[in-house]
Amino acid sequence: MVLVRTVRRLPRRLGVTMFCVSLWLYDLDGERCRKTVFAGLLGWFFVDSSGSITSGNWENAAWNILVLIILVGPMWRPAQQTT
Repeated sequence: MVLVRTVRRLPRRLGVTMFCVSLWLYDLDGERCRKTVFAGLLGWFFVDSSGSITSGNWENAAWNILVLIILVGPMWRPAQQTT
């Protein structure tokens, strides 16, 4: 039950994490920041989707694909260097 509560709160935590990374780290090294957020999103996707499929909730896994595309889309291109 504790794991279910933690997974349900993950999107909010991920949003806060992405906000803090963009606020504090992006100016230092945009490319590493992009790769870090990308790795975190892929980690969330695989853990959440595999758990959903294992429990028989394939609809959530299908929605996860849509959410992943929406969140990863802007990060697909390398970060631009600021001077």
